[in-house]
Amino acid sequence: MENSHYSQSHTASWIRGKCVGRGAFGTVNIGFRKSDGEVFAVKSVDLAACLPSQAEALENEIRILRSLSSPYVVKYLNDDHTASFRNLHMEYLPGGTAGDSADVDESVVQSRTWCVVSALKYLHSRGLFTAT
Repeated sequence: MENSHYSQSHTASWIRGKCVGRGAFGTVNIGFRKSDGEVFAVKSVDLAACLPSQAEALENEIRILRSLSSPYVVKYLNDDHTASFRNLHMEYLPGGTAGDSADVDESVVQSRTWCVVSALKYLHSRGLFTAT
């Protein structure tokens, strides 16, 4: 794997907090920057335990998020290696997932739907999402 496109971290400048999500091949934790306590989300893949295609999927996600700038798409902050983990740092959006809320009123659904549609429109305009 080529090293020139990400920062190598020998002594982490951040602390891994509690796990807030799990995916097919990685986890998402709260991260805290040591210098100022900034909170962010960190998606990590254990390179020692994952398939090459899973590591490549995270590399693609990093590459894509780096190129985006929209209020409707989570913001890329940084990426690094710690121990055997490849890490993607993103803005932390508290509040959980859309599926976490059982009782949501119509105005919230309408607002969230508008945000999703706006994000998809932006991604489509960048050639990253095509409807099939």
